[in-house]
Amino acid sequence: MRRDPLYWLSVLSVLLGASCYGLLSPFIKQAYESGFTFEQVTVHQTGVATLFLWLIALVRLKRWKNPFRGPWIKLAVIGTCGILLTTILYNQALERLEASIAIVLLFQFTWITILLDSLWNRRWPGKFRMAAIVVVMAGTVLAVGLLENDLTRIDSEGVVLGLLSAVTYSLFIWLTGRLDADMDPVIKSTVMMSAGFVLVALLFGSKAGAGQFEGTIMAGEYCLERSVR
Repeated sequence: MRRDPLYWLSVLSVLLGASCYGLLSPFIKQAYESGFTFEQVTVHQTGVATLFLWLIALVRLKRWKNPFRGPWIKLAVIGTCGILLTTILYNQALERLEASIAIVLLFQFTWITILLDSLWNRRWPGKFRMAAIVVVMAGTVLAVGLLENDLTRIDSEGVVLGLLSAVTYSLFIWLTGRLDADMDPVIKSTVMMSAGFVLVALLFGSKAGAGQFEGTIMAGEYCLERSVR
């Protein structure tokens, strides 16, 4: 069956969006190695993302609509349960696993999303979707090195967190695709990210300060002051 070009563009957009987690993973790992905590990384990560989305959304104010006529509550719930939970679970997985393993676990969202869609529509996946599942499974085995590596060395809790992040990301994609809303995609993303940031700030905001770096900063300032004198 021939697909509309927009369909393949949407598929590519989803894959690129998921790949951004892989691009971000080494930076998060480096932040952890530098002494930053999970709370600090997560709050600032979601905060910067929300800020950038609002900057883009402000340029598109003409596309805003009456919030009481749109699915704003649904968007907020999806943003909280999808984007936020995925970020929290994936960042926690990165605390325990190598970045390469964590991103492979996250990419299990491909077959999980197909499974959700099949269960909802009560029909077996088509041959192309089944082929995609086989490719993902084979790629997972090769990427993680299940055939030659000692699995006992892999943190089991990290694996569970990585798989859960795949589930929440699948729910995010699946639920977003069922929103019957004529709304600008940037505005959608802004609303979802804002809702997620509010919750993550409430949960971890009190622990997102400088923390252990405060002593280092104060010591540096003291040494600088002494050298000036």
